[in-house]
Amino acid sequence: MPKKLPSDIQNSIKTLLENSVDPAVIGKRVEVHRNTINRIRKRGGRPSIVAESTRRYIKR
Repeated sequence: MPKKLPSDIQNSIKTLLENSVDPAVIGKRVEVHRNTINRIRKRGGRPSIVAESTRRYIKR
């Protein structure tokens, strides 16, 4: 399993993404593959309030 990125690198990637910097440029600057940058970009957002078990119950 691949190692997790340190939180300081993740935070710097997030701030660069908020400043509309291209993922390829961020990847070169932070020395991380641009697919990793895109994965971090997709992951963002507020955590869900509804629990997973409740979500499964609602689907039924």
